[in-house]
Amino acid sequence: MKELSGAKGEIALLSRKILSLELSEEELSHKVTRLEDAMRDYDELKAEKAGLESSLKYAEDLIVVKDDTLSMYKDEISDLKVQLAGVRAEAEVDRGIKVMEDDLKKEEDDGVHVKCFECEKWLTRMKTLRQELSQALLTGTKAADINLIRNRIRNVNALAFVHAEEHRNKVLDGLGSHPGDQIEDLERALHNEEKRLLKLESGGGTEEEKQSTRTRALALQVDLEETAKSAALSALDSALRYIARVRKKGRSSLDVLDDVIDQLHDSVDLVLDSTEGEDAVQAARLKLPHTPSSQQRQRTRDGGSKPGHPHPHHHHHSDEREVGGDFDQFDGHILTAEEEETLDYDWRSLRQAPEVGGGNKAAKEEKAASAKKTIINLEKELSRVIKENRALQEELLALQPPVPGEFGGEDGKQQDMAKIDSFTALGTGPNVPKFLRFKGKVRNRNLTKRDTEMLIKDMWKEKQKQNNTDMMSEFIYLYLLKRFGIQAMVAEWGYNILFSVERYKYDADIELFQKVLNGELDEAVYHEQMTMINRFLDACKKVDEMTNGGRTTGKVAKPDFYRLLRSFFPNKRIDFVQELKISLESDQAEKWMGQKLGQDVEYKLLFKDDREGNQGKFAEAVRDQHLSEMLEFVNAVKDEVIELMETIDEEEEEGDKGALNGDTVMADDKNRKRKLNRVGKRLNMSEDDKEKYEEQFLHKDIPVDIVKEALLNVGDAEGNQIKLEEKDANAFLVQLLRLRKVWSSSTRLHVFSGCPMRVHTAT
Repeated sequence: MKELSGAKGEIALLSRKILSLELSEEELSHKVTRLEDAMRDYDELKAEKAGLESSLKYAEDLIVVKDDTLSMYKDEISDLKVQLAGVRAEAEVDRGIKVMEDDLKKEEDDGVHVKCFECEKWLTRMKTLRQELSQALLTGTKAADINLIRNRIRNVNALAFVHAEEHRNKVLDGLGSHPGDQIEDLERALHNEEKRLLKLESGGGTEEEKQSTRTRALALQVDLEETAKSAALSALDSALRYIARVRKKGRSSLDVLDDVIDQLHDSVDLVLDSTEGEDAVQAARLKLPHTPSSQQRQRTRDGGSKPGHPHPHHHHHSDEREVGGDFDQFDGHILTAEEEETLDYDWRSLRQAPEVGGGNKAAKEEKAASAKKTIINLEKELSRVIKENRALQEELLALQPPVPGEFGGEDGKQQDMAKIDSFTALGTGPNVPKFLRFKGKVRNRNLTKRDTEMLIKDMWKEKQKQNNTDMMSEFIYLYLLKRFGIQAMVAEWGYNILFSVERYKYDADIELFQKVLNGELDEAVYHEQMTMINRFLDACKKVDEMTNGGRTTGKVAKPDFYRLLRSFFPNKRIDFVQELKISLESDQAEKWMGQKLGQDVEYKLLFKDDREGNQGKFAEAVRDQHLSEMLEFVNAVKDEVIELMETIDEEEEEGDKGALNGDTVMADDKNRKRKLNRVGKRLNMSEDDKEKYEEQFLHKDIPVDIVKEALLNVGDAEGNQIKLEEKDANAFLVQLLRLRKVWSSSTRLHVFSGCPMRVHTAT
């Protein structure tokens, strides 16, 4: 500003000197040059001043936007922190968990039965050695060779025990380690973003630097919001499921291995008993490594861990030290690769107890029969485990106990939706939409209204971003499949979406989404509603500028706002306009989103969402009325055209009867034209109405000729006819034919009205 004032002073001084002619010609020429330079500087400074004033005005708007945006993102960051705390609490781990489908699939493919087959391998070795020992005893083999075989039996027994302990510890280690990179990255991003926000609010630097920092911060906050929400939702979604699967599988694996190895040791004892007699058995047991009996193991499990939890590590470490210490005493003949190839994996041969000699024959036969029974029981147990492992996926998806009952209850009374525990899916038939195809039960996640609103908004955003023209039911399938990757999760979220939109359909946004999903309205209604709201806010801004000298204050005087309502919605019913006024007063009285009660309307706050996704009464009224007017118009057109079709059919039927009776029954041309005019008046709309309602549906059975004839006969309130040109009706006809095609191909999903979807409630 000083430079501008200086330029003005110099121009004035030079002008006075030139006018007083106190300068020589050379001085005059020099001063004129200086005057021209000063004039140019003045013009440049004046333009710069105008630019600065414009920038200041723009900066005021940016500051308002910045404050609103920063406030919103602070709330979002707080919500994300709460979500992160919930992830830790529910998962019972210090760090978050991310889904690792490949590892889970590999674990399911390998499963417990693979480890059981490894135990089978040890048992097969025992069988072979037992046969060798029996044969040696029967044939009178040298005592040294018999002792060698017995040592090999003990070595195999010890190796099997060590193998089981290693696998047990591996499973236990897996239960306590979970990847948490995703949550760590999320926390780090949140921390960095908070630092940026504090730095932005603290100020400092030039205005240009501040503005650049604000822009970058806003962009980073948008990225943070999307990434953090996606990561938190994914972690929250998969944490409990992942832990339940791994822990259940781990506990099952440990229990089965304990039982298998217990029976293996019992089988070894019985084999030694059956071949050496009582004294020899006692001597052999003194040489065997320490192997706890089944009762001792059970006491260790019961006393060393809580019900439903894996064994603590220290129990197994102590066992491993005992095994390692005793195992060093063996000279141990380990089976070579050639010997392993000769092993037979035929379980049936284990059922035949070999003949044994020496000692009490009756006792030997009894113990041999007991060994045979033990091995048969072991075979049955392994078969059972294999079958259970194959059914693990279904069992995990049905963790809650089923309680029969249909949606709404068998007595027809609607249950409290929050108590519904699970849904029974509709199956996988071709008539079931893809995103609902599943057999069995899916759990009810009890989505909050805020979660439902956020999910719906994200689906609208993705559909518009992809320029996707599929029906909403098809798009939801693709959306969920991309997000989760497996049909079980797609179906679970699909049923939860349907359940939530039914539960919260009192909200205008959710109700509109439900009607689009059910095929009652085209999705263009949603886009038209968003456009209508944006146009209304633009109109409010123009009124604001007109009444405040070109400045934008964010407020409009109530009388001007009410006049704007009447001009922006010229065809709205009086009671609807009155409802909007009452809703506005209510929002101000309740201080919705910080509004103040008075003579000014803060229009920028009218359509803001709170933290739960709710909007004020004014915004809800605008949306509800828009949807109501759409449906009213569509239903009116359908009713009029259907009534017209019925009238014409009756006239044609009466005409045919009259012709058969020899009488000439003439149709009432005046009445027919009056009905045609009624349809024509509704179908032949103004250009604004055409744009507003062009995406609506007509009944799929409307004859094209009837519609065309109705369009050609347009009447006023008194029924006077106005003949239109053929081309006017044809233009409408092309549009209606296109809409009929969409209507006919639409998929209706009346899941909550007559569809046999069963739900289960918690007892």
